[in-house]
Amino acid sequence: MDDPDLDPEIARIRSRLTSVEAERAELVSRLAGLGHTRQEAMNPSPPQADTASISVAVTATSPPARNIELFRWRFARRPDVFPVR
Repeated sequence: MDDPDLDPEIARIRSRLTSVEAERAELVSRLAGLGHTRQEAMNPSPPQADTASISVAVTATSPPARNIELFRWRFARRPDVFPVR
């Protein structure tokens, strides 16, 4: 029942599917990279600070500006956290 005329067509379709799958994987990767780049552009990260210098230097008697700096550093990129007075 094997038709030898079908074998080249089957091989061609399998080869095409392989290349289409590879192209899809590349496009998905590029799309993820673009989404990451876009998110970074919309939410630039705050300047990186030395963890030890912030946490050690801030105490109950620290000036408000230092406390705010610590709060912003600790909760950067957290849209669900807000300071409350």
